Formats: sequence, structure tokens, C-alpha cells
Amino acid sequence: MEIYYLTTQPTATGDHEVHTSTCSCLPAENRRYLGAFADYKSAVYAARHYFNQVSACAECCALAHAS
Repeated sequence: MEIYYLTTQPTATGDHEVHTSTCSCLPAENRRYLGAFADYKSAVYAARHYFNQVSACAECCALAHAS
């Protein structure tokens, strides 16, 4: 299980990003603790309880952006 956080400040595209606790892109401030999840998809789903426009970080959730 990994610990996930959600940014409370949106990106330029309006997304609030989900990050792992060890992500180098995770801001020190303006974040909300989401909890421990088995994968990023579960964390993104949980984050949608706070914001409608949510995405997974390209750095720490690379599988979310691989295609």
C-alpha cells in the first residue's frame, strides 16, 4: 500500500493532482492527505470526493500516463 496526497491548488489545466508521499513533485503545502491505497486508481477515485477535475501525477503515477 502506498500513501497518497491530493493537491488543493489546481494546475494550469485545472486538474488537482494525486501524488504518492515520496513524489518529488508533491508540494510541501496546499495538499490534502488521501490515505493508503493499493494503487493510484483507487486514490484518484477517492480524490474525486473533494474535486471533480482530478488526475494522477505523471511523475509518480507513471502507469496512469503510459499508453
